[in-house]
Amino acid sequence: LLPTPDCKPDTNEKFAKHILYFDYKSTLPSPAVVEEILMQIKISSPQPKGIRITAHTDSKGSKAYNIKLSTQRAEALAQIFKEKFPQMRLLSCGKAFEQQILPETDSKGNDLPENRAQNRRA
Repeated sequence: LLPTPDCKPDTNEKFAKHILYFDYKSTLPSPAVVEEILMQIKISSPQPKGIRITAHTDSKGSKAYNIKLSTQRAEALAQIFKEKFPQMRLLSCGKAFEQQILPETDSKGNDLPENRAQNRRA
């Protein structure tokens, strides 16, 4: 397991790409989702040489809290993948809410819970 402090991928390597979503404050997605991703990686052709896990949060809470939570998410997934794919290179990184894919409030400042849920991902 190799933590990547700057979270920058090595552009010379190909990594498997899958998205997992998390419940609020959770460090692991549902077991069914994890099993589905594990199956997708097992049947990938060619087999990826590495798995890069970048975990994200929504913007609820402090930045420090969300950095810790996103790092815990990435590390928890890395441990699962390490057990299943010991030969693969694993990189993990927590990004907190730095790279949101959807706005969490509308133009009037109303909360958009469905968008928050999409931002809680790895």
